[in-house]
This record gives sequence, structure tokens and C-alpha cells, in this order.
Amino acid sequence: MSILKNVKSSYFLALFLFAAFFLRITNINERGLAGDEKYSLFVSQFIVYDGNNQLNSVRKPHNEAFTPKEFWSKKGTKDFLEAIARLDNGNGALYLLVLRGWTKMVGTTDGWIRLLPVIFNLATIPLIFHFVRFHFRSRNVALIASFLATISPFFIVYSQVNRTYTLLFFLALLSTHLFLLTIDKLKDGGKATSWLILYGFSVSACLFCHVAIFPLFFIHGLHLMLFHRDLRTIAFFTAAMLIPVATMSSWLVLDGGKYMYKFVKNSTDTYNQLAETAPNDFLSKSTPKNIALQIRHVISLMFISAEGLYRNTVGMVNILLSITAAGIAVLVFNLRKLTAAQKTVIILVATVALFSFITINKFHFLILSFNLTLPLICFRYIRTQSDPDLKPKLVFLALLSFISIISLVGFALMDGNTFRIITRYPGYAYSFNLCLLALIINWVYISKPDYSALFWTSLALQLSNIVSVISSVYDDRAPHYFAEYGEPRMKNPYITISKFIRNNYAKNDTIFYPSHGTFINDAGKITPSVVDAQLVNIYLPKNADYIQKIDYHEKNKVILKKSDGKRIVIFDFKDSRYRY
Repeated sequence: MSILKNVKSSYFLALFLFAAFFLRITNINERGLAGDEKYSLFVSQFIVYDGNNQLNSVRKPHNEAFTPKEFWSKKGTKDFLEAIARLDNGNGALYLLVLRGWTKMVGTTDGWIRLLPVIFNLATIPLIFHFVRFHFRSRNVALIASFLATISPFFIVYSQVNRTYTLLFFLALLSTHLFLLTIDKLKDGGKATSWLILYGFSVSACLFCHVAIFPLFFIHGLHLMLFHRDLRTIAFFTAAMLIPVATMSSWLVLDGGKYMYKFVKNSTDTYNQLAETAPNDFLSKSTPKNIALQIRHVISLMFISAEGLYRNTVGMVNILLSITAAGIAVLVFNLRKLTAAQKTVIILVATVALFSFITINKFHFLILSFNLTLPLICFRYIRTQSDPDLKPKLVFLALLSFISIISLVGFALMDGNTFRIITRYPGYAYSFNLCLLALIINWVYISKPDYSALFWTSLALQLSNIVSVISSVYDDRAPHYFAEYGEPRMKNPYITISKFIRNNYAKNDTIFYPSHGTFINDAGKITPSVVDAQLVNIYLPKNADYIQKIDYHEKNKVILKKSDGKRIVIFDFKDSRYRY
């Protein structure tokens, strides 16, 4: 019988992975690289953004002509350290080095480089299954969590972003699995040296993906203090943490990492200035009101049961009605003298009466009411848990959910602006939120028939909402997971330009690139940008001899000047419209 169960689990996992793969690769090559995605591409090729290490090509003195062959001149470790220090604040080194190896195998086109984040996210699904199956001893819960991960819009979005995040989410789950596994080994009195070493290196790997993950390890430490206070366990984990301390300390003395604090301060100052002069929904001064308004977006996107809601739940009166409906549901379900049927009827009548006053998006407000009850259901589930081994782990999951969000408030207060109140910073906790919801679903199904009718109805409604959110992802109109765009992006314009050049360039032709914007160089001098030229060259043949120049008087148009003097406009960026 156990063999049959294992076969069924493998079958379901294979089915989930198959579905997850197609959900994540749909339209993966249809939208041009945007924002930080370009930074990943630059650093992985050891190229400094705006050409500081390319004085032999795009930054030739006196604006001499250059070729793709010169652009792709050999670069080494020094170039990598300079590129990551200037562009990524010394952050994300592990992913960027993996990406370099990946591009050597598959090239630099959008779909192929985004396939790397897809692979890391696909690996997260069986890891979630194993994590739940091992630590919470339930095959059914493990399958529920894996299914939720499969259809997650959050995971789909970040799988299509050429950044470190899906690797970070995978490593966060892996390090936490190793953490709990090591605790179990130590409790049994066994040798755990190899597990402690693996844990230490997994922490290092997380930090080398993004240092903002450090709250995860604070929560690990808090779990030890709350539930495993014996000196032997604490001493072993303290020793294990010497590994990330040593590796990060070594990185911070290299050029790639030693400017991290300086760049973080500079970026904080910049965002504070923008928050003062040009505030928006995702960047403003850190007042209690602004923090609360922005963090509701994060909460909506960090929990699949509420994912995508904030766009459809507008109006203070409507929200208050949803809160009232949730309050009535909690009150009625705690009345012991009523039967389950009576409770359901009372709540249905009250809900219909209250929601008759809501004129828009009734289903979304019903889902909001459901989500408002979930923390109380979760609390009751943990409080009534009788298994002394499982209860600390449930509290651990709850802490991961709660503290990951609260840490954003700390970031905002420390920075003075709300820029870091965004999903990618607490995203490491998303997998644990899925696990916690899966445990609650299983508990309600087995133990709480009182909740069944409204609970399953709300989940079904949210499932239909998830389908809508996924559709918005494919239309490039997704909620603010990573970035938002005024209109859907077109295919990468730099690849379009490179294809035109390869097909139309002839000997003695010259390509002219625009210079849009400026930056301040090391000497404090305002310098015209050469980024457009760099991005096109990334997609040109590395041994090509195309003659190229920068036209510092042109802001938007890439022009091919033929040998007979004829000028062909290859592309017009129209300021920021096609520069994502």
C-alpha cells in the first residue's frame, strides 16, 4: 500500500511539474527585458553599465568608431567585481555567476535566459512537497502545497524575471529544510556535523543571492530560542553560522562587495529625494499611513488566498462591510449551542444582507472577508494542535509569515521611504505561506465540517480569481510583483535592432546609436549615456566588424547610414516608451 502511495505521489508531482512548466513558459519570450533584468544581463557578461570598463569600445576617447568584436573583448574577475559593485550594489553574485555560465550555453535571448529562473522555480515544487511530507508527516498536505505552488501567480511572475529571486526562494526553503532536519538529528543525539556544514553553506548561498534575506535567519534563531534552548544545539548552530560570516566578510573586502554600504546609502538618499519630490503608490515618505497603504499590496500578493485582491477591493465602506461579515462569521462559528447547519444559514443571511450594499466586485469582497478570518483559523489550528513535535513547527511557519512582512516596516522606518515595501524582499517566505495554507485546508477538511460550506466556496472563488491574475500576467498587466508598465511591453527592441543590423549591414556602412539620458562618472562629471549601444551589441555576433558610433545629439533613433549616404531609421525608442 505504501508503494502505491509513493507511485501516486510521483504521478501527481510529475503532473504538477508538467503544468507548472507550461504556466511559466507561456509568453516568456514575448516581452522585452525590463529594469533590473537588464542589470543581471550586464553583470553576468562582466560589462559595466554605461561603459566604465569599455574604454576600447563604447567609451573610446573622442567618440571613435567601435565594433562588436571590440565590445566583446576579453573580461575577467576585475570586470565582474566592478560591474556588480556599480550596478547591483555588490548583491546577487551567486545568481549572476550561474547566469554567466547559462548564457555561455544557451545565449542571451530573452526566453532562454528567463528559462534559468523557471528551472529554479520548478525545482522548488518537489522541494515543497518533500519539506511538508518530511516535517509535517502528511502526503495530502504535501500535495496540496505542491498544487498551490504550481498555480501560483507569484511564482509564475518571478519565473519570468531574469533576476536572482527564484533561486533565492529555492535556497530559502532548502536552508530552512536543512535547519529543521539538523535540529531533528541533534534531538536524536546523532552526529549532525555534515548537516550543520550544509546548513552553513546554504545560508551563505542565500546571502550571496540577496542580503535582504537576513530576516529569515533571524527567524531561525528565534525558533531556536523559543523551542530548542539547550546549549549543545545553540552552540552547534552558532558554529555553523561562522561559515556565512566568514564568506560574507571575505566578499565585503573585495571590490564587488566593499562598496555595498556606500551604494545602499546612496540609493536610500536617492529614493528619499524621489519620495519627497515625486511620490507614487510604491514610493513615498515613511509615514504610518503610507506604510499601511503600501503594505496592503504586499500582503495581497504574498498569500495565494488573497493574491490579486487589492486591485478589486476599493472603497472604505465596502471594506468595512467585509470586515463586519468576517467578524460575524467568527462570532457565529464560536457559538457552541448551534448546529453546523444553523451556523451556515445565519452567516449566509448576514453576508447576503451586508453585501447587498456592495455594488462592485462582490466576489472579491467575499474573498477578502474569508482572508480576514484565516489568521483566526490559523491561530485556532495551532492552539488546538496536540502533537508536541508539530506545534513548534506550525508556530515557526506562522512566524515566517508574520515577521517577513513586519520586517518591511523596519526597512521603511530605517530608510525613511517605502521603496523596500515590495514583494520581492519578503518573497523568501512565500513557500512557507503556501505550506501553512495547505495545512489549514487539510485541517478544516478533516476536523472542522462547521467551516466547510463557506470555506470551500471562498477557496473556489479565489481559484477563479487566480485564473484572472494569471491571465493578467500573460497580458503584461499583472499586479505589482516586480514592476508595472503603462502599456504591455513589446518584444525586446534591442534584439529587433540587432536582427535588422545582421540582415542589412554591408561593408562601409555605419550604425549610429542614440544617447538617452546622462550619468555622473567617477570624476563627478555628467556624461551622456551609451546604454542603448551596449544593449544592442549584447545581441550582435561577437566577432563582427560592424562600424558603430554614438550620436550624442540624437536621443531616440538608431540609424543605419549606408555607404552611399542614405540614412535608414532602424528604430525609434520614443523616450521611455520602449526603454523598459
